[in-house]
Amino acid sequence: MAARSFWSVGATTVLAFAATATLAQGASAGADAEEGDTLEAITVLAKRHAMTRPAQGAKLPVALIDLPQSVTIIDRELLSDQNVVLLQDALRNAGGVVPGGYFQGFDFYRIRGFDSSGFTFLDGLLADQTFWTQEELFGMEQVEVLKGPVSGLFGQSPAGGLVNLVSKRPKRDQFLHLEASTGSDDYMDIGVDGNTQIGERVALRVNALYREHGSFVDNVALAKRYFLAPALTWDIGDATHLTLLGQFISEDTGIAQPLPAEGTVLPNPAGNIPRTRAIGEPTFRDGADIERRQAGWDFTHDFSDALSFRQMARASSIDVDFQAIYPWYVDEDLRTLNRYARKQKVEATAYAVDNQLIAKVATGSARHTMVGGIDYYRFDQQQGFAYYSFSGPGLAPIDLFDPQYGEVVPDFSVRRLIPTRLKRVGAYFQDQVELTDRFSVLFGGRYDWTEDNDAKDRKFTPRAGVTFKVVPGANVFASYAKSFQPQGGYVTAAGDPLPPETGEQFEIGLKTELFGDRLAGTISVYQLTRQDIATDDPNSEEYVFITTGEQRSRGVEIDGVVRITPTWEVIANYSYTDAEITRDNELVVGSPTVNIPKNGFNIWTKYVIADGLLRGLGFSAGVRHYSAQAGDLKYVGAESDAFELPSYTVCDAGVSYDRDRYTLRFNVSNLTQEDYFPASYGRTFVMPGEPRTYRFGVSYDF
Repeated sequence: MAARSFWSVGATTVLAFAATATLAQGASAGADAEEGDTLEAITVLAKRHAMTRPAQGAKLPVALIDLPQSVTIIDRELLSDQNVVLLQDALRNAGGVVPGGYFQGFDFYRIRGFDSSGFTFLDGLLADQTFWTQEELFGMEQVEVLKGPVSGLFGQSPAGGLVNLVSKRPKRDQFLHLEASTGSDDYMDIGVDGNTQIGERVALRVNALYREHGSFVDNVALAKRYFLAPALTWDIGDATHLTLLGQFISEDTGIAQPLPAEGTVLPNPAGNIPRTRAIGEPTFRDGADIERRQAGWDFTHDFSDALSFRQMARASSIDVDFQAIYPWYVDEDLRTLNRYARKQKVEATAYAVDNQLIAKVATGSARHTMVGGIDYYRFDQQQGFAYYSFSGPGLAPIDLFDPQYGEVVPDFSVRRLIPTRLKRVGAYFQDQVELTDRFSVLFGGRYDWTEDNDAKDRKFTPRAGVTFKVVPGANVFASYAKSFQPQGGYVTAAGDPLPPETGEQFEIGLKTELFGDRLAGTISVYQLTRQDIATDDPNSEEYVFITTGEQRSRGVEIDGVVRITPTWEVIANYSYTDAEITRDNELVVGSPTVNIPKNGFNIWTKYVIADGLLRGLGFSAGVRHYSAQAGDLKYVGAESDAFELPSYTVCDAGVSYDRDRYTLRFNVSNLTQEDYFPASYGRTFVMPGEPRTYRFGVSYDF
């Protein structure tokens, strides 16, 4: 692509994961801490997960501990410690989130029992409606997980919640961070994160990255990604600020296809299928050419200490050319896999703007923090598909246990692009009222006008909550929220579009930041119900639907950070999720939703030597476990076709050395070589988990 000539110059630089600015000092660290670099290390470990900061995705300048909603923030420091590249790997640090999918190359994740993929937000605006681009964490300051319905602020969205990414912004500083990494499967990345101040009122920051990697699966093409994210902040006046944000991603992806259930998670007389097995053809590259461009701004103006205005806007476009050989069905011998080839072409543009007015006022003894806003979103897409193998001679099958490659796929192409258009406008309001020093309430809602091609909907979604401060640093909360999501493409027997799917949640919980900052976290209990889900109309033989489907998720979540000593901390989460079908015309009532383990936990710990000759040497280790989960939905009359993905436990470890201006990191994932399968989409779509992989990185700060 055109970007390569530019990036050939940048390929000689090395990549930087920017260390975030050190947060405020720990309450009890001063007496015990040593001076200089040791004190700085203690400060970073102690305060980076503080509950006293707000989440950008909450749209209110309210500390997390005072917000009646479960929110997890995964910061830059933790992403760097774990050498995280993919969003799904970052999300394992949030309780109630099940990352990973049945297909490589996409940001798949489920929140509180339900799929939330495709609704990743970037700086408060929907990142990519097409779902084709994996978001680049190198350019992010933090990852925010908002759990439960958020339609009261964001409009149409999944019932389980959404993920909001916060991009790196210019700072009043002069720095340059360089870093490079190498690792398993031909992994390599190089890049730069630089910031400079231009005069007294302008700051510029540029993040640039080149990455390439292979796959543990045979015959997968080398993937290459080019990433550029410039940002410029202009302090127009003391009360007026404008940040311009750009992002460019160009990549050639290589995609590994899933495998059948028989031979992976189910018995097969021929044995186990190697997880490195490729089902495609070496001469037919499975992957996509993707180019995405984004440009926007974040404008703020403070009329006074009590009233401010904010506008966030972004325009984006994306072009995708995709092709792959897919699994179709397995013959009765359980070793012959029939296949088909598919091509897809996408051209899309999107425009989004969110206008907010934030006010802080008092009415008597009550103190209000309010936000009201109007946002607009428009998405236009041209998309087409082409298939080879459904008719005529077709693509030759492959023996899963003795593959003979060499099949030539005839040239075929996408001949027609079909247009689609989505538009929505939403008006929202939210007020958090501190009635006393210990008791506050939150209430608000949003009204949306949506248009999905010819289907038009209007919907109001409320949210409300209360927070009570039990003791300083410990708040209990309760909340209620609803969500909605249009069901475009589904029509009734009368030809009318179906009304939106809705969600409803009740939640209670406890948030803490105790003993200075040594113990911070959230415990929550919830019931979340999806209603009005499209199901087949039993009174018609046509492809028409009715809204009788219902699914319910009940769960318990724990997210916490414990600082055992100033240089030793533990980050952990646990979730119990009971998600099941409660009403449906086709699915077995009481059966579980797909790819949702009932139990899951993740623990990560890091210890840094604070002084002496080995000062700055750190050791980290992690364990993540997921219980068995449904690999497919259970249909009435075909109960025996349903299957489970077995439970699995994966161990990770790392060593780091941070001294003066440079940092060395070495991380190993799946240390014990666990053979596991994180997700599936039916009997021919079971995705193997990655084997043991390593990554070594070095960085230098100028």
